[in-house]
Amino acid sequence: LIDEGKYNDAARLMPSVHAERGGMGEGSTSDYTDPYQPFCDIRLRTSTNRPFKNYRRGVDFETGRIWMQWTDDAGDFVRELFVSRVNDSIFLRIKGSKSGSVSHRLRLLQHDASTQIEGIFAAQGLKSAEYNNNAEEDGILTFSGKYEGKFSFGAVGRVAITSGKMRAENGEIVVDGADEMTLEVKLFIHEE
Repeated sequence: LIDEGKYNDAARLMPSVHAERGGMGEGSTSDYTDPYQPFCDIRLRTSTNRPFKNYRRGVDFETGRIWMQWTDDAGDFVRELFVSRVNDSIFLRIKGSKSGSVSHRLRLLQHDASTQIEGIFAAQGLKSAEYNNNAEEDGILTFSGKYEGKFSFGAVGRVAITSGKMRAENGEIVVDGADEMTLEVKLFIHEE
């Protein structure tokens, strides 16, 4: 089906093939696991000074570091991300080659699952939750979700900058004119 360009048909067929080969009933991927439930998104907004060039991105499979780099009229930039399963944390760093060139807006917010195909893997069996997010002047970002019953989850992030200015505005942390910006996000779940 994939060779014929029938990607949606292949995606719809996959759960039943997986269940048949695994000798178990049909579910999202199996009856022994819950469907994928997005935690939250780290929304990062930025702009470039004029068209960018020399764009590259990659993954260092030995360390798990994800990186991207680009150049625009403001200088050279590197964005790096690392997820620690051991610490349930996410680390993001953005660094510019010129003083004061890092300006971004960050927030933690509910994942938008509207782009997923209904009934396929992640979209099948998603549960509804109540969500809240906030940004504080000292660079703290918070996100929380709670399902009916007593299961809750969330994230707390801390933005740190070298030089520049930072403020909270409309649920976002706004960084202007920094040399470097880091974000550490700690994830948590709580079940009563």
